[in-house]
Amino acid sequence: MESAEAALREVIDKAGRTYFLQEVARQRLDRVLADQERGEEGPLSCSHRWKSTRPVGRREEVRGDLLLGLGRVDEARQGLYLAAIEAICCPRVAHINS
Repeated sequence: MESAEAALREVIDKAGRTYFLQEVARQRLDRVLADQERGEEGPLSCSHRWKSTRPVGRREEVRGDLLLGLGRVDEARQGLYLAAIEAICCPRVAHINS
Protein backbone atom coordinates (compact mmCIF):
# COMPACT_ATOMS: atom_id res chain seq x y z
CA MET A 1 0.00 0.00 0.00
CA GLU A 2 2.87 2.40 0.66
CA SER A 3 4.07 2.07 -2.93
CA ALA A 4 0.53 2.73 -4.19
CA GLU A 5 0.31 5.83 -2.02
CA ALA A 6 3.68 7.10 -3.26
CA ALA A 7 2.79 6.44 -6.90
CA LEU A 8 -0.56 8.20 -6.61
CA ARG A 9 0.96 11.21 -4.86
CA GLU A 10 3.52 11.44 -7.67
CA VAL A 11 0.75 11.39 -10.29
CA ILE A 12 -1.09 14.17 -8.43
CA ASP A 13 2.07 16.27 -8.19
CA LYS A 14 3.27 15.74 -11.76
CA ALA A 15 0.03 15.66 -13.74
CA GLY A 16 0.26 19.39 -14.37
CA ARG A 17 -2.83 20.67 -16.14
CA THR A 18 -4.28 17.21 -16.63
CA TYR A 19 -7.03 17.83 -14.10
CA PHE A 20 -9.02 14.71 -14.84
CA LEU A 21 -5.96 12.53 -14.19
CA GLN A 22 -5.32 14.39 -10.94
CA GLU A 23 -8.92 13.89 -9.89
CA VAL A 24 -8.83 10.14 -10.54
CA ALA A 25 -5.52 9.85 -8.67
CA ARG A 26 -6.98 11.79 -5.72
CA GLN A 27 -9.98 9.49 -5.58
CA ARG A 28 -7.81 6.39 -5.69
CA LEU A 29 -5.43 7.80 -3.08
CA ASP A 30 -8.38 8.47 -0.80
CA ARG A 31 -9.49 4.85 -1.12
CA VAL A 32 -5.96 3.60 -0.39
CA LEU A 33 -5.72 5.79 2.71
CA ALA A 34 -9.21 4.74 3.83
CA ASP A 35 -8.14 1.09 3.62
CA GLN A 36 -5.28 2.01 5.97
CA GLU A 37 -7.73 3.78 8.32
CA ARG A 38 -6.17 7.12 7.37
CA GLY A 39 -9.17 8.49 5.50
CA GLU A 40 -8.96 11.98 6.98
CA GLU A 41 -5.49 12.41 5.43
CA GLY A 42 -6.77 12.02 1.89
CA PRO A 43 -6.85 14.85 -0.61
CA LEU A 44 -10.64 14.61 -0.92
CA SER A 45 -11.32 14.43 2.80
CA CYS A 46 -13.83 16.89 4.17
CA SER A 47 -11.10 19.25 5.28
CA HIS A 48 -9.95 19.80 1.68
CA ARG A 49 -11.78 21.58 -1.13
CA TRP A 50 -10.58 21.39 -4.71
CA LYS A 51 -11.35 23.86 -7.46
CA SER A 52 -12.05 21.19 -10.03
CA THR A 53 -15.74 20.67 -10.75
CA ARG A 54 -15.23 17.41 -12.63
CA PRO A 55 -16.30 14.71 -11.96
CA VAL A 56 -18.31 16.03 -9.02
CA GLY A 57 -20.56 13.01 -8.62
CA ARG A 58 -17.76 10.50 -8.27
CA ARG A 59 -15.77 12.80 -5.99
CA GLU A 60 -18.70 13.23 -3.62
CA GLU A 61 -19.29 9.47 -3.69
CA VAL A 62 -15.69 8.85 -2.58
CA ARG A 63 -15.96 11.52 0.12
CA GLY A 64 -19.20 9.90 1.31
CA ASP A 65 -17.43 6.54 1.49
CA LEU A 66 -14.68 8.13 3.59
CA LEU A 67 -17.19 9.60 6.02
CA LEU A 68 -19.00 6.28 6.22
CA GLY A 69 -15.71 4.56 7.03
CA LEU A 70 -15.14 7.09 9.80
CA GLY A 71 -18.54 6.29 11.28
CA ARG A 72 -20.09 9.60 10.23
CA VAL A 73 -23.09 7.92 8.61
CA ASP A 74 -25.63 10.75 8.81
CA GLU A 75 -23.18 13.26 7.39
CA ALA A 76 -22.29 10.91 4.53
CA ARG A 77 -25.90 10.10 3.72
CA GLN A 78 -27.40 13.56 3.96
CA GLY A 79 -24.59 15.58 2.47
CA LEU A 80 -22.23 13.85 0.17
CA TYR A 81 -24.18 10.87 -1.10
CA LEU A 82 -27.13 13.11 -1.94
CA ALA A 83 -24.80 15.50 -3.78
CA ALA A 84 -23.29 12.56 -5.67
CA ILE A 85 -26.68 11.22 -6.71
CA GLU A 86 -27.84 14.63 -7.84
CA ALA A 87 -24.65 15.34 -9.79
CA ILE A 88 -24.75 11.98 -11.54
CA CYS A 89 -28.48 11.54 -12.12
CA CYS A 90 -29.95 14.99 -12.43
CA PRO A 91 -27.37 17.79 -12.44
CA ARG A 92 -29.84 20.40 -13.65
CA VAL A 93 -32.08 20.02 -10.58
CA ALA A 94 -29.35 19.63 -7.96
CA HIS A 95 -30.26 23.00 -6.49
CA ILE A 96 -33.68 21.76 -5.33
CA ASN A 97 -32.34 19.98 -2.25
CA SER A 98 -29.70 22.59 -1.47
